[in-house]
Amino acid sequence: MILQDHSRAEIDCLTIPYELFKTEISDHFSSHRFVVFRGTILSVGVPSNIYLFFLHEIEPRITPEDLIRIQPDIKGRVAKKFKKVSKKGGLLRWIKKTIVDEIGIMGLNKAKELDACLDFMILQSFSHGKSEKASMKLHSLVIGPPGVGKKLLTMTAKILNPVSEEISSTDGKITLAGLVGSAGKAKGGNIKSSPGYLPRASGGVVCIQDFHEIKQNRKAIFSLLSKMMEDGKVIDSTAAHWIHEAITSIHLDTNKYSQVGMMSGTNTIKDIDIPTNILSRFDFIIDIPRNIERQFEIADMINKGERTLSSYGKGETEKEWQRDLRRIVAYVRTYFNDVTVSSDVSDYISEKIK
Repeated sequence: MILQDHSRAEIDCLTIPYELFKTEISDHFSSHRFVVFRGTILSVGVPSNIYLFFLHEIEPRITPEDLIRIQPDIKGRVAKKFKKVSKKGGLLRWIKKTIVDEIGIMGLNKAKELDACLDFMILQSFSHGKSEKASMKLHSLVIGPPGVGKKLLTMTAKILNPVSEEISSTDGKITLAGLVGSAGKAKGGNIKSSPGYLPRASGGVVCIQDFHEIKQNRKAIFSLLSKMMEDGKVIDSTAAHWIHEAITSIHLDTNKYSQVGMMSGTNTIKDIDIPTNILSRFDFIIDIPRNIERQFEIADMINKGERTLSSYGKGETEKEWQRDLRRIVAYVRTYFNDVTVSSDVSDYISEKIK
């Protein structure tokens, strides 16, 4: 058995002599990428820093708090902040204001479509879990030309979600193997499946940019995304024949072909080239209109905000406010399971699903 810690460093494992226990562990790992081991740690061989871990329990259902891998808030600083905001109400508005203020975005009132997208990205980060048959994650599709501020949405997703993956068609990573996983040999000679982007981001979000550029296996990729959005799992159909849990939100960013010179005409379905059965899987779809003057204005504001997040992938420390927001979202998703809906909203939902 091969395990990895949160930094993907390989952990040496001892042979388990009990067949029943081996079967139980195998069942846990067959469909869950992350598990929590609970037990007792004893220090031996001092000062050699050698430790023994006595396993008590394996928990395959980890929480968003388990995923964020942030140091414990011993002094309760973030908890006090959450309590203060919760008493006033309007947690979502506070999160939105914090993001906009810290990134430095101004003039969202002039970009109503982008403003609505930002609202949904915050809601999407709170979506969580799976029923017996269906994933409960929310999915978004944003259609629009370059330079309308769509980068802000990806920034927001990466800040708020416990795990996230950002991929683009331009780097060649959007393939079936890249999304699902690929087969390889384990140390013992058995076939294993190394998870792709979708299972790696289970519990979080995968942001796919420039989807209009995808040419190869487009139909197969749509079929894969559709099944994952519904079932919360993906199947590695290579030699591994492995089922990966992928309770993952999808944020799809695409352009109309006519907006990037790839076709002419006004056929809306052909212009985005996404089948209607796939469109029905998305919980939020918006078409941001092309406005040259507004594009330059928004691009300038977004560019200023991007500089505050330039530390991603460059070895710099993530900002404290980003960690605070992620911790608060993870806390709410972990401990709050019931939602009280007002009668007006209940009536609206009932009307829509008739």
